[in-house]
Amino acid sequence: MLKKQNQFSLRNYAWSILIAFLSAGWFYPTIGLMAIVCMAAPIVVAAFSGKRKWCALFCPRGIFNDVILKKITRNVKPPAFLISTAFKIVFFVFLMANLILGLADANSIAEAGLVFVRLVSVTTAIAIVVGFYYQHRAWCGFCPMGFLASLTIRWKQMSKKKRHKNITVNKLEQLQEDKLHEKKAS
Repeated sequence: MLKKQNQFSLRNYAWSILIAFLSAGWFYPTIGLMAIVCMAAPIVVAAFSGKRKWCALFCPRGIFNDVILKKITRNVKPPAFLISTAFKIVFFVFLMANLILGLADANSIAEAGLVFVRLVSVTTAIAIVVGFYYQHRAWCGFCPMGFLASLTIRWKQMSKKKRHKNITVNKLEQLQEDKLHEKKAS
């Protein structure tokens, strides 16, 4: 029981990582490069766990939404278009295009870091607005990294089914060959 309480209290303060990142990032833009970890982590964790565990348990913005936004949300179901695949794809492409263009224009590590700080600032503002007007985790329904994590899980499941299907087909082919050899032998 004590372990659960400690984990819960740690989670109550873990949202401050997001605030510290944003605050420090505007003064020390190189810190912005740390956002790469939070962008890659959901995909890596999903690839190994087969679930969106990063999103549910460790994402600083998700924790911020759970601890802070949950207290002020209107708790209204978000419109269906926000979680539609088409919207997720368009939003992902838009954000990644801005990220790539920003990084292409960056002439230093600090400028590259600032691109990430801006990206996290804008997406956090969107998460706050959407979380206030709808549900506190409405952002998570169309988060680009969560979307990629979901695609990773889906790809992993499909490749596992394909491998299983190939094994089954190979076994059937082997059985047919064995029967053919038995007929020839008799």
